[in-house]
Order: sequence, then C-alpha cells, then structure tokens
Amino acid sequence: MKRFLALSLLLAPLALAGEPEVLSDDWQVVKISGQESGWAHARVVRRGDIIETSVETETVMNRGGAAVRMASKETTEERAEDGAILRIRSSRKMSDLVVEMDIRFEGTKAILTTTIAGEAREAKQEVGQGVVGPYRLERLAAETGLREGAKFDARTYAADLGGPVDVAVTIGPAEEIELLDGKKEKFVRVETLMKKLSVKPITWADAEGKAVKTRMSIAGMQIESFSTTEERARKGAAAPPAALPDSFANSLLAPLHPIPHPRRVDRAVYRIRAREEMPDFVDNRQAVEKEEGGAILLTVERKVPSEGAGTRPIADAPEDLAPCLAASSMVQSDAAEIVKLAGEVVGPETDAWKAAKLIERWVRDNIKEKSMGVGFASALEVCRDRKGDCTEHAVLFCALARAAGIPSRVVMGFTCIGNAFGGHAWSEVWIGGEWYALDGTLGHGSVDATHITLSRMTMEDAAGPEAYIGLLKGMGNLEIDPVEVVIGGRTLRPAADAGTLERDRYVSRLWSIAFTCPEGFAFDEPDGGAGMTARIMQVEGRTASGTRCKIDIEATDAGVWDMVVSVKGRAFDSFEETTVDGRPALKVAKGDRRGVYVKTDLGVFSFSMERAGSDEATAVLDALLASVDFDVK
Repeated sequence: MKRFLALSLLLAPLALAGEPEVLSDDWQVVKISGQESGWAHARVVRRGDIIETSVETETVMNRGGAAVRMASKETTEERAEDGAILRIRSSRKMSDLVVEMDIRFEGTKAILTTTIAGEAREAKQEVGQGVVGPYRLERLAAETGLREGAKFDARTYAADLGGPVDVAVTIGPAEEIELLDGKKEKFVRVETLMKKLSVKPITWADAEGKAVKTRMSIAGMQIESFSTTEERARKGAAAPPAALPDSFANSLLAPLHPIPHPRRVDRAVYRIRAREEMPDFVDNRQAVEKEEGGAILLTVERKVPSEGAGTRPIADAPEDLAPCLAASSMVQSDAAEIVKLAGEVVGPETDAWKAAKLIERWVRDNIKEKSMGVGFASALEVCRDRKGDCTEHAVLFCALARAAGIPSRVVMGFTCIGNAFGGHAWSEVWIGGEWYALDGTLGHGSVDATHITLSRMTMEDAAGPEAYIGLLKGMGNLEIDPVEVVIGGRTLRPAADAGTLERDRYVSRLWSIAFTCPEGFAFDEPDGGAGMTARIMQVEGRTASGTRCKIDIEATDAGVWDMVVSVKGRAFDSFEETTVDGRPALKVAKGDRRGVYVKTDLGVFSFSMERAGSDEATAVLDALLASVDFDVK
C-alpha cells in the first residue's frame, strides 16, 4: 500500500494566543521487519486553547535491492476542550517531489488542498461528527486509568489513508516486553482496532499513558517503534539500505503448487484461506464460492471486450464514472503534457479498447527505468522522469486513458511471477458498460488470470480509507492454492499434473516438458519457496573426471528472452543462437556458468549449469538439452 499526503500552507498558520507549553517531546527508533530503518519525532504543544501534535519521520527501505527513502511531517491542531480537529498540515516525500496537503475541518466536512510541483487542487469530504485528534485519543486512554478491560470508541482522521477512521480501543493487561536496549519491563498493553480496515496497532504505555513501544502489522510488514533519545533515534536511518531486509522479497507468497507460465493463464481456480479476516474479492473477473472451514474457491478469468464495444472519447458517461474521468493530484489527466502525449499515443484511433491497448504498450515501452526505488509518484512526475515500478505504470496509464476520454482506475492486488505471488498494481478501463483490465508494466494486451484483485481505486483526493480495505485485508494474510488453470484451452491441475519421474526421465504435463537425466547424475526436486522464477527440477552429479555440477531447469516470463538479447554484449562472455527441440534458443556463458534459454509458445525455459567451465561439463548440459521434448500433452 502506498499513499501519501502533505503540508501546503506553512506560511499561513492559525493565529494562536499565549506562550507555547510543551506537553511531550518523544523520539523513537523505527524498526521494519525487525531491522532499524529510521526514526520518528512526536512533539505535543499547547498554545492557548489549541493542542498541536507534530510527528516527523524519516525511514529507508530495501525494495528489490533499491533504496526507498521516505520522509514526512504532519501537524494536527485540535481544540483542547474536546479534541475536535481543526486542521492537519502534512508533507510527504516518497519520490523526487514533495506532496503537500492542508486539511481544514468545517462542521462535518473536511476541505483538502493537495499541492504537487506547485499545483494545488481542492476537494471536499464528508467526515461526520466527533472527529478527534491524536492528543484526545491519548487522553481518552489515560482517563480509563489504564484499567484492564476498559474500552472506548472514537473517530479520528488518518491523513495517510485520506479520511476518517472509526477506532475501538481496549486496555489490556500489563505485559513484560523487550525494549530497544534488550531490557524487559512490564507495561500496559493498549489495542486500537481500526474498524473496517482490520488493522490493529498495539501500544505499550507507562503509568502516565506515554507510549514506550508500538507495533503494527500492515501489508505483510511488521512496523515497530521504541521510545529513546534523539541521538539514538537518528542512528536508525543511518544503516546502508543493502543491509536491511528486502521488503519486496519478504512479501512474496509462494503458491502451494506451481502455476505454469502465468502470463498465459486464461482461467484459474484458487483455494484461498485467510489467517484473519477474508477480503471480499468483489470484481467482474472474479467469482467466489464459500467452502466449509472458512476457505473459498476463487475463480478468476481473463476478460476482453467484444470488437467495437466502445468508442472514445466516451459520450454520456454514467454519473458514477465521473471520478474515473476526472483529474486529481495523483492522476493529472488535465495537465498539458499529459493531454498532448495522450493525443500522440492514441492518434486518430476511436475504438476505445484499441486505444487503451496503445496506451498500455506505450507505458510499458517508455518507462525506461524500471525502479523499485520510487515510493509512489504522480502521473505527471512519471511522464517527465519515465521511471518507477508497477504503481507508477498504473497511474500514468490512468492519466493517459482519461485524457483520451476513456474512464479508468487503478487496481491493486496480487499477480504471479515465477513461483511467487507478489503485490502488484495495474489498471482498468470502462468500455461498453464493463470494466476491463490492462497492465502497463507487462503490456500483454489483456490481464491474465493470476492477477487477483483486492482493491480498486479512483485516485480521488478525497476517496477515503475505504479504497484500501481489500488491500489491507489481503496483504500478508492469505494462503493461495491453485486448484485448476486453463492455458490455451488445456485444463491443468497443478497438484496432479506437476510431473513424474519415469526411471531416468522427467515428464510433466503441467509444464509441457520432458527430459532425461544425464549419466552419472540424479534428479533433485527443488524447494517450493517463493522466487521470481518457477523452479521445475534440478539435476546434480559428477562428470566422468569427478567434477561436481548442478543443472537448474526453470520457467521464466516470456519477457526474459528480450532482456537476454538486449544485454548480450554486456552481461555474457559468449552468446550463440541455436535451437532446442526445434525451438529458438540462446546459449550463453559467464565465467564458469553456462546457460541456455529456450523460447516456446508458452514462455521461456532456462537451463543453467554451475561449474561448467570444462568441455566435459558442457557436454553433460548438451546431453540433457538433446533429450528435451516440449510437446508433452
């Protein structure tokens, strides 16, 4: 989940009377997945009849080897009398640009002004009665006397989620916890349930109600903070990102059985179990059937419109589509640069689906720097910088589609790559009365059935936390078991069709492949852990002279073929075009490693051998390749 808000009117603060009284000033070390990753500074000041809570943070994460640096500052002003929020000003940096937000509360409404790159946009939001600030929440807990079993409900405002949140707070028992220095002491446990979102931050407080430790699990990550000194807290952001755990790799989820060639899957049935609350999975590509024991069967289908289903620009769009055609702070579809580019990309094409596919392909091909080092950038920033990961592809696609007169929205959920489901973002367009999915990161002209939708987002500035419910319930919470997949009209069952060993020959209907184990070698089934490639089989043994070698047989995405070709002069010592079982193949070498990539109708298979520097070892790899059959049915 990526969402950021910010501070816009620093030069026009509220007129506050009286000398400021500092009520608290606390520094915290922030840990992500057990590693120190940054700091937080919370300061509460009373100015007359106003309580001002300022929270500033700096964190760094390792995502796929790229450093993501994030900084934020948020100041909330609330009435001392009743805790009613008057104003929130925030500033967040998760890309090269700072996003600023000023939220003013008037009656039951919030007026949000969001500023990016000097451009301000205003939106209004209904927040209801009784929205209180963070200091009031802390006081409500203290007023219970921190008595075990005491409870209270409240409504607050989560600026990072863009809207009001109802919370239920329960005072728990005193527990012995481990502090930052390793010491163990007893503190009172305070649980805060964010209703509807199924997020439950836990705080351990001292006798005055001051938090000494907090912990929250969100999107598969555990985030903790520990009260400490300023000097100690600032050291938390000093660690080199490479030394931190890879948040992307740690979030990957291995299916219980392998899924062959995910980009080719037209229909899939999954058995899904949830550790906690199950998402609803509502989507026009997805159907849910409940099973005993709390599991569900989720059927997902590839879906494309019939030819000529819709034209662009859309005429007489239903009223509820207005947010999917409108510009916002993150999707600046009215910006001159975006409007001009959309016209160039779609040209005179009036068929809405064909135009949308032109946009999808352009986004894939022209975001040149595929970087996980971008936290979350707006469409206009991506248009200018041409870098980012799946979220940047999705928001730019949406902006171009809206500028071309095609309703669009961002979708977040899972997709399968190799032997792992990972968090992913793609887009949908509304054509002829239905939503159809496209993926600007992959650019295949439709979305396969391993794309599992959790949340759909219009990216309105005042959309509110509801847009994140499915994502928060799904990430880090699910077990996915593929029961059945359909590829090119063939129905496959991953558990039954994975493969069999027939003496010295491996045969797999699931992968449409068979091969023979070379003399002196033996099959060794790979582990089933999550990875960006699907590991089919390993072959290990010794050559006639005693050299120990291992051959890995894996299936990879079709795009790997083009990648290997594009880096052939830089990445390999040698590069040769050849064939395997009549299919085009690329034979490569780097140091004492040899590899062969084979392009089939389904995808790309790779055969790689370690310690293959000798002619004798290379002959073993050649013998295995000579036995390969890609026509197993």
